[in-house]
Amino acid sequence: MPPPNPSQTWPQSRPCIRLKPGHPMGADQHVLASDVGVGTNMPAFCTAPGIAMLSRMPLAAARAILQQSDLKAYTPSTTCTLEALLEKLEISAAQGYATAFEEFYHGDLSIAAPVLDAKAQPLCALNISVSSTRYTPEEARTRFAPLVMAAAASVSQSVATLR
Repeated sequence: MPPPNPSQTWPQSRPCIRLKPGHPMGADQHVLASDVGVGTNMPAFCTAPGIAMLSRMPLAAARAILQQSDLKAYTPSTTCTLEALLEKLEISAAQGYATAFEEFYHGDLSIAAPVLDAKAQPLCALNISVSSTRYTPEEARTRFAPLVMAAAASVSQSVATLR
């Protein structure tokens, strides 16, 4: 769905981020809209947080989750074969973050890193999503992967000290 005309009021029922005029990231016409609300379920295999968490699980457990998933294409960019997903998990584990570039939503570039407990098991993931109209996948990766990894590492460290 295209963003609304900046002079129109964005419906309160739709989560969005609206940048104010003069904001360092851009002017008011840049709206990142999403139909994702609190408690929304999304498939782990084609979302950056899902891949980030799966990449830190034991391989057998991650494989079992993928095998039980309905591996269907949501967009032309969706990674949806078991072999390709297992490769993506390996890459994500090695680099410390996962990406989902237009895999579930058109125009969404998502980067996520897992938050780990004291035993290095995934608890959740932190995610940054940006619009493909503002960044290329490589620009998003370069700019945001270090930030999301640092934030996830900081939360992981804090969580590890909790009892």
